[in-house]
Parts: sequence; structure tokens; C-alpha cells
Amino acid sequence: HGRIAMFAFVGYIVHANGIKFPWAMQLDGTPFPSETNPPALWDAISDDAKWQIFSLIAFLEFWSELSTPEHKHYMRGGK
Repeated sequence: HGRIAMFAFVGYIVHANGIKFPWAMQLDGTPFPSETNPPALWDAISDDAKWQIFSLIAFLEFWSELSTPEHKHYMRGGK
């Protein structure tokens, strides 16, 4: 959880300083919000974008917990 906390902190600092990608946020040309307050930025993005973020996180969590015959779960002696 320490790495996740550091990643979140860096993301917060990046948004608070107004750093954003130079291209459009969505395919229809919608630009990134201009706010520099991270909670306001979260409120400004579309629900579809929020679902995309949550879906990616859920997939990565599922993938990291997946056990196969070649890869044992870390709670059962795997690495």
C-alpha cells in the first residue's frame, strides 16, 4: 500500500500544479478540465471516464490475485 499511496500523492501534486496531457481527454475532442483542485477535477470528468478508471483498477486487482497451476497465490506459498 505504500507504493499506491506514493503514486496517489504524485498524482495529486501533478494535478494541483496544473500539469495535464496535451491532447484531448475524449475522442469527441473534449479537453481536460482546467481546474487545479484535484477533487474538483474528479467531479469534472464524465461518469464513463470514472467507470473506465475503476474497471482498470478492478481488472489489475483481479489479475494480481489470480492463481494458476504455474503461479501459486502468495498466500499459499507463491511469490
